[in-house]
Amino acid sequence: MNFFSNLKFLGIIISCFIMAAKVQGQSYTPFDFKHGEWVCGYDTKGGVFGYYGTYYIKEEVKFYCQGDTIINDTLFNKLYYRGVTRYPEWARRELSGYYGPIRNDTINRQVWLGGFLLYDFNIKVGDTVLFTCGSDETVISIDSVEYCDTYRRRYNAKNVFGDNLYLIEGVGSIFGLIPHGCMPSISWLDCYSEANNLICDTCKTPVSVNEVAMENIEIFPNPTNDHIRVTSSIPVSSVEILDLLGRRVFYDSHGDKSEIEIQIRERGVYFVRVGIQGKTVVRKILRN
Repeated sequence: MNFFSNLKFLGIIISCFIMAAKVQGQSYTPFDFKHGEWVCGYDTKGGVFGYYGTYYIKEEVKFYCQGDTIINDTLFNKLYYRGVTRYPEWARRELSGYYGPIRNDTINRQVWLGGFLLYDFNIKVGDTVLFTCGSDETVISIDSVEYCDTYRRRYNAKNVFGDNLYLIEGVGSIFGLIPHGCMPSISWLDCYSEANNLICDTCKTPVSVNEVAMENIEIFPNPTNDHIRVTSSIPVSSVEILDLLGRRVFYDSHGDKSEIEIQIRERGVYFVRVGIQGKTVVRKILRN
């Protein structure tokens, strides 16, 4: 390796140290419960917001805070939810109510849901984090990601299947503000936004239960190793693909089509939103 190659290599090393120092020196970003809005999806046995016995229930809700309350001399925000039960057909209904008290402990970098520790951001590379029920994963790296014009620390891990897991300051887990990852359940963060922040994409409140029948849409193969094909007995007006952080990786709205083929380059879990007859059908897919 000659002098110039050594110099270039040294520059790369220095740049990496500078980037790591910036991340470590970055101030903590607490949750903005006054303006924050989280749209989360749930696929659970029995349902999260109602009792459905042993049936599998698909729900979609927006979490938001309104007002506050004092519990044991500690100030909490009041956390509410509003959304719908999507599936099965007989269980479709609108959902709304008070979920519970939630608060920031900014000094200790923690978030509390009543008396339950929901998030603890006092973590570093090598520490274990409870991403889902009974699943401690090791943090393998820490970087930054931009949400709503604010850079926030992101804690990265992988599960035994090689899936990327993220925990983000001020946003929460990829499994939603209130994760429900215990088998046979799964949850995900569909969208995060902040009210009155024009930089953010607005998270629309899911309130309509009058969706297109799911059997009209087919998305295959699932899982896939490369391409997926979206077909419908009714012409499709748009197809959008989002990753687990709500970032758009594909969008097509060029007229009505009955079949669309899409290449997905990176491994992971994605959500496919299909626009049809002025309504939306959402499906989850896995790219191996």
